[in-house]
Amino acid sequence: MVHIRAMAKNDIAAVSRLLGQSWRRTYSPIMGEDTVARLSDEKHAPEKLAAELADDDKMSFVAERTDGSIAGYAMAAMDGNGDVTLNRLHVEPAEFGMGLAVDLLHA
Repeated sequence: MVHIRAMAKNDIAAVSRLLGQSWRRTYSPIMGEDTVARLSDEKHAPEKLAAELADDDKMSFVAERTDGSIAGYAMAAMDGNGDVTLNRLHVEPAEFGMGLAVDLLHA
């Protein structure tokens, strides 16, 4: 069972790991492992995620398993016109095909 909820500060480390793993899995074959590791480490650093979490124009959600582990993450941002764009959607491979991405989108 997975529960979708707003991301909290104590989720930052787990979300950073999830993003790093997702990026490496997806982009390493295209850009090379070293480049992807460097870019992911920059873009998904805990301090960057903390700043996004504090930004009132961004909303982040996590999919949390009953054991407390994070199985998915989504972040949307609102621009100056009030339009909302999904910026990130990442799901652990073990959860593929379970509808978790759709649940995060609905959040």
